[in-house]
Amino acid sequence: MPQTDSRPTPRAHRNALQRATHSVTRWPSRLIAALLLTACGSDIGVSTTEPVTGPGTVYTLASANDISIPATFTVDGTNVEIRKGALTLGTDSSYIFSIAIRSSVNGSTPSNGTTTLRGPFHRNGTTLVLVQQSDTMFVGTYTPNNISLLRGAAVVTGNRFVFSR
Repeated sequence: MPQTDSRPTPRAHRNALQRATHSVTRWPSRLIAALLLTACGSDIGVSTTEPVTGPGTVYTLASANDISIPATFTVDGTNVEIRKGALTLGTDSSYIFSIAIRSSVNGSTPSNGTTTLRGPFHRNGTTLVLVQQSDTMFVGTYTPNNISLLRGAAVVTGNRFVFSR
């Protein structure tokens, strides 16, 4: 009976390494995708450096994925810094979620931009839900001075944002 080599092939090693690397780097890349993509009902202003706010109670972004603001992420040669952020809860049950970012690719000149989401919010006790169209964008906890949000809909899952007053 011929003897077989049970060691993994170089290709199997490479595939396992790619899977492991992908699982470690997945959340920052999804965060970057969410911050850079235009979703239905969102605005991106390339030269804006301040988060968008409106009438209502304004909360300031304190951390993203447990990293204090400003928070920097690097994925595939793209550096993205979340510089500032704000969450406005209006008295008409509407919200504005806005993050000011600076990004550069492979050391290029950085550009500033703002990602802004708007829609209705629902609050039941300490549970807060932010909706856009019919999608749940964020779910979190509410107190008068702090809001913690988990990213909900499609593009990014599991990202944490903490806002304070």
